[in-house]
Amino acid sequence: MNVVAFDSEFGSGKDNPVVVADDDSNQVFEIAEFLERRCINVVPAFDGESAIAAIEKHRPAVALIDVNMPGWDGIRVAEIVRHLDHKLALILMSGDSEAIVRANRNHEGAFAVIEKPLAMKHVAHFIEAALLRDSASRWSDAGDGCDGCMRCQGSACRRRTRLCGSTL
Repeated sequence: MNVVAFDSEFGSGKDNPVVVADDDSNQVFEIAEFLERRCINVVPAFDGESAIAAIEKHRPAVALIDVNMPGWDGIRVAEIVRHLDHKLALILMSGDSEAIVRANRNHEGAFAVIEKPLAMKHVAHFIEAALLRDSASRWSDAGDGCDGCMRCQGSACRRRTRLCGSTL
């Protein structure tokens, strides 16, 4: 697995990494390989503590975290992420139906909760949606007139070459 910088439609891979955390290393590497083929930079983690360390160090736009991990599980990671000083789209995943119910009930602001086995096209959909939301938020935070409505679905605005096509 390579962790490299590159440009994609969502911005530089270096600027928008995705942290993938699961105690199943095969799952992490499968997701990483899939995302890297789509020019999305991946930072792997194999438990909750290393996921938090990676999030604090790399400040990703998105983190994909397994709910059932030894030590700090995905719910605990979500609780901690909620108190960090940067915005982060957290996607929780689990193969345990009870954990899915628990994660949905106590989602702690998760962007999505998805069930394993993962359909990679669904993973890509959620991550791309989260990255687009992050990009829109960055435009909005810059005070350029974009409110992040995403009616343009991430394409350039006709009037101002921004992510939002709404009339200002």
